[in-house]
Amino acid sequence: MKFMTDTADLLEAVLHAQKAVAQRSSMQLLEGILLEASGGQVRLVGYDMEIGIQAVIPADVSEPGIIVVDSRMLGDIVRKLPDPLVRFETLAGDKEIVQIRSGRAFFSVNYRAADSYPVLPEVARENRLVLPQRALQSLIARTVFACATDESRGSLSGCLLESTPDMALMVAIDGFRLALARHHRDTEDENSEAYAVRSFLIPGKAMRELQQILGDGDVEIFTSENHILFEFGTSRLVSRLMKDDFLNYQGIIPSNELSLITVNKEALLSTIERSMLLLSASDQTRSPVRFSTHGDDNLEVYMVTSRGTLDEQVKIQLIGDDIDCSFNPRYIVEALRVIPDERINMAFKGNVGPGVLRPLEGDAFAYVILPLRP
Repeated sequence: MKFMTDTADLLEAVLHAQKAVAQRSSMQLLEGILLEASGGQVRLVGYDMEIGIQAVIPADVSEPGIIVVDSRMLGDIVRKLPDPLVRFETLAGDKEIVQIRSGRAFFSVNYRAADSYPVLPEVARENRLVLPQRALQSLIARTVFACATDESRGSLSGCLLESTPDMALMVAIDGFRLALARHHRDTEDENSEAYAVRSFLIPGKAMRELQQILGDGDVEIFTSENHILFEFGTSRLVSRLMKDDFLNYQGIIPSNELSLITVNKEALLSTIERSMLLLSASDQTRSPVRFSTHGDDNLEVYMVTSRGTLDEQVKIQLIGDDIDCSFNPRYIVEALRVIPDERINMAFKGNVGPGVLRPLEGDAFAYVILPLRP
C-alpha cells in the first residue's frame, strides 16, 4: 500500500472512525482502524461489532492495499504531523511495517493484516428517510441525555426515532424522566416522498457518536431488519437496531395541569446551577431542589445539602394552584440547557405528580421529570 493525502482530511477521518473503535476487545483487530487505499481514495473504518463508522477521503494512491493500525497510536501521530501532506507506505517482505512521512517527521509503525477484520453490515438502499444533518443533530442533543447508560435496561438505553410525512420526533426515557423533541418538516420539501411513517429504536451510544460527527447538508437514513445506516457526505454510521418494546411515551406526558408557571429559562437555569454548587459527591442523589410558590409572582428555589443552603426567588407568572414539590436538580438543568427558548412553561399536576417543561407555543419539545421526596 502506498498513498499520499491531506493531513487535515486524514485527521478528521481518523477522529470519526475512532468513535466506533472498541476500547477493550477479545478481538484485538477491533482496537485498530482499518485503512483501505484504492481508486483515488482511502477508506477508514472503526467497528466495535455494534457501531461502525466509515469515512472516505481523496488520496493519490500509488499502490492499493488494506491494513489495520492501532487507533490510539494513529490518532496521536496524525495530530502531531508537521506538514499539510502525509505519505503512507507499507514495506515489502515479511515485516508488517508501515512508514508514515510528513515534512521532516518519519514514523515506522507496526500494522496488522486486515484479513480477519469484520465487514460492516450491508444495509440496502431501501426504506429511505432524509433529514437535514443539523435537524437530526438537534433532535439527538435535546434527548439523548435522558437515555439510560446501562445497556442491560433494554429499551431505556435507546432513543426512539419516529418519522411521519410532516415531522421527525425523537424520545428518550430512563425511568425517571422523559425527553421529547420534534422537527417539523416543510410539507413542500422535494424529499417528501422519503418521509414515510416509520419508527426505530436505536442504541443511545450510537446516537451520542452520531451527534458528534454530523455537520451540514442532508443525512440519508436506510434500514434493514436488524440495522440502521446514516449516510452523510463521505461518511456513514451503521448501528444495530434494538428489538425491545419502547414505552408508550404519549401516555407518560401529563395533561390537565393544576398549576402552570411561565418563567425565564436562563434565570431558572442560573438559580439551579448556583444551588448545585453546594452538592458534594454524597449529595448527588439525596439533595433535591425544591420549588414552591406562595400566591405571588415568585418561585422559591430552595436546596439544603451537607455543605449549606440556597434560598432564591425567581420571577414567574403563575396560573392555578400553588406548588410545593422537589426534583433531582441535574434532571432539571440538563433539560434547561438544551432548550433554545427564552421563556418556557412548567406544568404541574399537584405536588406529587411529574413536572413538565414545554414551550409557550407549539410542541417542539417536552421534558417530563418525576418528583422526589424532600
